[in-house]
Amino acid sequence: MNKKKKWLNKCMVLFICVALLLPVITIPTMAGSLVITDVKQGGGELFKDDNFSLIIKLASEGSAYEVKKSDYVPNISVFGSAVDSSNMTYDIKWWKEEHSDTKIPDEPDSPEEIIVRGLVYTGQGKKVTVGIDGVFKELTLNATTSDEGREYLKVDDSVNLLVKTDATQNVQVKVVNQGKQVLKNVKVKLQLDEKVEGVKIKTEEATISQIQAKEIKTASFSIEVDKEVKAKVYKATAVVNGVSFPVNLQVDSNVMPSTIEVSTEGNKVFKPGTPQDMTLMLKNVGERAAKNIRVEVESDKVAIVGGSNVKHFQVLNAKESKNWTLKFNVNSEVTTSSVPVKVNLTFLNSLGEETKDTQTIYLATNAAPSLSSDVVIGQIISPSGVFGVNENFNIQFDISAPEGAQNLRITVKGDEGIVPKSQNVFSVPKLKAGEKKHYSVTLAATRAAVSSAHAIEVAIEYGTSDKPLTINQFGSVTIHNPEKDKEDDKDENTKKSGPKVIIGEYKVEPTIVKAGQEFNLAIGFLNTHQTQGVHNFKASLKVIEQGENDAGNVFTPVGASNTFFIADLAPGEIVTKNITLYTIPTAKPKTYEVTLEMEYEDEKGNELTPKESIGIPVEQVTEIEIGDIQVDPGQVGMPSYFNATLYNTGKTDITNVMVHIEGEGFTVQENKMYIGSFEKQMTENYAPTLIPDIAGTLTGNIIIEYEEATGEQKQIIKEFSFDVAEMMMPEDMGMEPGMDMVPQQPQAKWPLLVGVGAGVFVAFVITLVVLKKRKAKKEKMMLNEDD
Repeated sequence: MNKKKKWLNKCMVLFICVALLLPVITIPTMAGSLVITDVKQGGGELFKDDNFSLIIKLASEGSAYEVKKSDYVPNISVFGSAVDSSNMTYDIKWWKEEHSDTKIPDEPDSPEEIIVRGLVYTGQGKKVTVGIDGVFKELTLNATTSDEGREYLKVDDSVNLLVKTDATQNVQVKVVNQGKQVLKNVKVKLQLDEKVEGVKIKTEEATISQIQAKEIKTASFSIEVDKEVKAKVYKATAVVNGVSFPVNLQVDSNVMPSTIEVSTEGNKVFKPGTPQDMTLMLKNVGERAAKNIRVEVESDKVAIVGGSNVKHFQVLNAKESKNWTLKFNVNSEVTTSSVPVKVNLTFLNSLGEETKDTQTIYLATNAAPSLSSDVVIGQIISPSGVFGVNENFNIQFDISAPEGAQNLRITVKGDEGIVPKSQNVFSVPKLKAGEKKHYSVTLAATRAAVSSAHAIEVAIEYGTSDKPLTINQFGSVTIHNPEKDKEDDKDENTKKSGPKVIIGEYKVEPTIVKAGQEFNLAIGFLNTHQTQGVHNFKASLKVIEQGENDAGNVFTPVGASNTFFIADLAPGEIVTKNITLYTIPTAKPKTYEVTLEMEYEDEKGNELTPKESIGIPVEQVTEIEIGDIQVDPGQVGMPSYFNATLYNTGKTDITNVMVHIEGEGFTVQENKMYIGSFEKQMTENYAPTLIPDIAGTLTGNIIIEYEEATGEQKQIIKEFSFDVAEMMMPEDMGMEPGMDMVPQQPQAKWPLLVGVGAGVFVAFVITLVVLKKRKAKKEKMMLNEDD
């Protein structure tokens, strides 16, 4: 009974509580429900990353859908691949507030319109679904998707966005509407792919109000560039209506950045195994300082004695030079005429960026191999200048054989696109010892030849048919063929090749380089592209050996490294660099192929590494010395003995040597002596007969004439003198003073006649002996030449 009363009491308490709370809680009528009648997109056409709003119209179906405004939190959702609603906000318009004059605060009311803001269009599709308190409606946005944007809009990237250092300037991004409809409010952004210290894009976004179909419009951006920024091409991105397009920001500067060149002091020749001092000179050829410089010397054939192979410099200002003296010890086992030494450089440029570079110097040594050759290709003269298609050019060369050669086949040919226009194959059954032959071949470039330096090969095959020997040499010619270059640019495989730098011209002074001597080399680097420039150009000179038994570098830079630097090469521009080179004394007489390995960037920042080659002809130094001259005192009309020893002190054989004597007061019998082949390190005797015409001290000259490998005529003259007495006659018999004249009987004349006759006979015999000796020697020389 008590339990039943307690239960009734609890029910009464609960009923009273509910009755008290009913006026406070507003519950929508179960009969009414909320309906989304319409959804509209705020603003115009959308593009990727645009902000937009939605206007959602609501109504009640059945009884009024009313809620207390202060407590109402609508359950709003906007979703779909086309929208990012993570940062959306909303505002509510109420029905009674909009349509009733009487406004009661916090009176239950029905939501009539909800405005959703902070939505972002993703560019992915156009469908969006809107949900309010469990009621949903789908909307198709007025938008251009990313895919459609890619189809309609394009950025013209054919020309770089050009700015200069130490200035604020505007650049224009060209936007192309490729579609068939008008595009409005096209938004363009410009940003660097990576942060570049000293470059600031001040315009965050540019808007093109309208672009007609097939029209090009520009978006302008203000860019500030510091004076220390490195001149190069930087990767950037233009974002047009949310679609990204790659572009290039090209920074040009009249200021050459920090660039260090390595050179050497003097031209020392190192004896392997003997330490010697060498001074390295470091020069900053740029116009900005280099800091924290680390220099490292590296070679597997050279040791550093008494010090480290690493040197640090705190700063090297613009145009400043600093020296580093080291003691080098070339390995005693080195047998080459030169050894390379790498110089590794690491430093910070004016922007604080780390720069690395490697240059090579060469140490000349006296450990060179001896020379030997059967057939020699000498004096290759390559054409100078630049040649176009079907423009004839000539390549000239000589051949010789110090010991003679047989069955020679000479062929001249160019690489792809170079064809002969004259005879280019020659057959020589026999080449005599010391004989020289000269050849000239005409060639031309066809339309297949690319713009470049082309090699011209001179090849000789000789000897027996079962064991033929072959030697070759190379000349070169520079061809410019813009039509072929355009064809290559259309090929997908070569489209990225960009501008091409070739050796537009080069000059060797003297034309034929002498072994053991210095020469000057001028190389003109030509940018063949019509519109594109190149930047940060670097070229390293290297020798490619041809033939056997060569060792070491034939050419070594004098007072410089093997590397050239050029900051910029404009379209069609040619820049000439000069270098002095030393030829090792033991260089074989031939044409050496020299390769230039180039590195540079095109206007889009692509790195290109082409190679070009030139030919440098080398000849050995010819030198003939005349030893002591011996001339016997003579008498008028009597033969006088003359002898001179000739020495070939050069390092090559000399051909076609002519020796003779000139002078007054005497005549010379067997005056001219011809030496077909005067071998190196050999001697010859010249012994003509002199017959004086007058008495006294007579003077004459011995003259040696020969032809250099260059074709230059050489003449050596040495003076001599000798005394000549009157012809001796028998003295008359005289009388002593005081003696009376006594008539004499006539004397017999035969003793006098016998004495004179004997003298004439002795002179005749001496002359005959001398002439026979000369004749025997001459016959022997002619016999040797025939052999």
